Amino acid sequence: MRLSWIPIATTLVVAAIALPAHAGGLVEVKFVKSDLYSDIGFNSFDRQRTLERIAEHIKGYGARLPDDRTLKVEVLDIDLAGELIPMRRLGDIRVLKGSVDWPRMHLRWTLSASDGANLQSGDDWLKDMAYLMRTPRHGSIDGLAYDLRLLDEWFAQRFGAAAPQ
Repeated sequence: MRLSWIPIATTLVVAAIALPAHAGGLVEVKFVKSDLYSDIGFNSFDRQRTLERIAEHIKGYGARLPDDRTLKVEVLDIDLAGELIPMRRLGDIRVLKGSVDWPRMHLRWTLSASDGANLQSGDDWLKDMAYLMRTPRHGSIDGLAYDLRLLDEWFAQRFGAAAPQ
């Protein structure tokens, strides 16, 4: 009696598809009084785009958390890397000098279990005074490369998990 490999392979593929994929934990981001932030852009379009990009990046950390964890992050202040110089015709330009224009953020966070139990919490001031000394992971094309790296390093240090690339 000879078994055909096709039904066996088909069964294995169907079984693999039926297995739940690792979805990761949940990350919630809230911007507290964002109109008072130190520096996220001059006009409302740039400010909104910056907040959306930062929120999207922080929510990506959920893939690195266990399934039964929820991380709630309140962003209390942001001061982006560089200094924003308003230009009339070309749009605003962000100049990176490396002196007192390093990226800074103030975060309040809580990590909880699926049953609502508070596992960890903190209030962290993030800053990278030597931000121009290292190449950002997200490439220099992204206007927030140094700021996102600051968040990645915070996440890795706090939760012991590499940030998504």
